[in-house]
Amino acid sequence: MSLVNLKDVLPEAQKNKYAVGAFTVWNMEYVQAVVEVAEELNSPAILMVGPVEERTAGKNGLERIAQLALYEIRRSKIPLVLHYDHSDSVEVLKKAIDAGFSSIMFDGSMLPYEKNVELTRIAVELGRKNNVSVKGEIGKVGGLESNRDIPQTEAWLTTPEEAEDFLKKTDVDALAISIGTVHGLYKVTPKINIERLKKIRKVVNVPLVLHGGSDTPEDIIRQTIVYGISKINICTDLKLAYAQAQRSVFKKDKELFDPAVFLSAGREAVKETVKKKIMLFGSVNKVKKKRKNAKKREESGGTEDIDD
Repeated sequence: MSLVNLKDVLPEAQKNKYAVGAFTVWNMEYVQAVVEVAEELNSPAILMVGPVEERTAGKNGLERIAQLALYEIRRSKIPLVLHYDHSDSVEVLKKAIDAGFSSIMFDGSMLPYEKNVELTRIAVELGRKNNVSVKGEIGKVGGLESNRDIPQTEAWLTTPEEAEDFLKKTDVDALAISIGTVHGLYKVTPKINIERLKKIRKVVNVPLVLHGGSDTPEDIIRQTIVYGISKINICTDLKLAYAQAQRSVFKKDKELFDPAVFLSAGREAVKETVKKKIMLFGSVNKVKKKRKNAKKREESGGTEDIDD
């Protein structure tokens, strides 16, 4: 299975009311953590990179991270997506595809509506030519995004009318919407508009995406999945786990300088967080075991009706 795109994993999640976790990866330890947990839990997963992670990786950062992730992905038997998120540049998306990303997102949420539609449509055409899935966004999600602190406001929530029109004009494979979550940590008690989600789900037939999954109460996450969310982005919760684990190690031994100790601690903390999220999202054991079923068919002489 290894490298797949969103069209290979999200429709099944939408149909069966679970969500696939999209986990932002910064380095080797993050990549290993996501892949190892996905394999352990027999769950599809999305490894995600955005402009900040790309810049942090330095010169040719996009290619560097892609190759790091693809090394692990191609050796896995679990369906894994390598997704480039939150790009506001079609040229960068072309580079992402060339680097091996199987999924991309054009984020025109800060642009005038018609410009968002126009550029997202170009990204979709680019994706279709390269067997790469494309996600778009309508509405604005508050919080810290690509080093921009965007205030949370009711006026920026996605409307059903916008979502329906945007999908009709762009034909994206997945749609990120704003229902009250924020990127990063909540500064005030979150007000997640589940009723808005229900209305959007009624008029949009593609998988819906929830940005700002970190720090969102678990009961709210479960509700969003029940009412139509199929992909949930997680970044901040992983960063917190990674940093806290390393701080704990250095607190115990202020003279510590061995990367084998503090990097391993960070990786284990990320693994534990990813595991909790995948279990919360309901995607455990959602990878169909085709090899086993194929063997059953062979043993039955090809007559047994087995659901792959």
